[in-house]
Amino acid sequence: MFDSDNKPIGFRINELSRLFHNQVRELASQVGVGYTCFAIIGYLKHHQDEKVTQKKLCELMKMKAPTISLTLQSMENDGIISRIKDKDDSRQTLVVLTEKGNALSQELKDCFISVDKKMENALTKEELDNFYSYLDKIKDVLERK
Repeated sequence: MFDSDNKPIGFRINELSRLFHNQVRELASQVGVGYTCFAIIGYLKHHQDEKVTQKKLCELMKMKAPTISLTLQSMENDGIISRIKDKDDSRQTLVVLTEKGNALSQELKDCFISVDKKMENALTKEELDNFYSYLDKIKDVLERK
C-alpha cells in the first residue's frame, strides 16, 4: 500500500534504516572503525557469554567467510580481538574481545546511542510509544510464515 507520497512502507523503512546506519557508520569511522568491524564488535559484546567461532559469526551476520576472516585478522593485529582455542573442544577457535576491544565497544555503543537519541527526540513520548507499537505489529506480521 502506498501513502500520499506514493512510497511503499517497505521503501520508507529501508530508507530510514540506511540513513540510520550511514550516520552510525560515519561516527564509527571517526573512532577509526569500519562497518564490518563495528558489527563484529557489537555482536561479540552482546554475546560475550557464548562461545563464538568465526563460522558462527559468518552465519549470524550473514557475511561471507573471506570478509569475516580478513576483518578478524585486521582486528587481531589491532589488538581488538583474540582467537583462542576452546578449552572444551580444541578443534574450535573462539573469537573474543580483548580489553581494548571492550573499551572500543563502549565508544561504538555511544555512537549508536547518539543517533538513536536523535531519532527518539524527533517524536513526542506518545508518538514514540505508538511508533514502537506499530513496529511490533509489522514485525509480528512479517515473522509469521
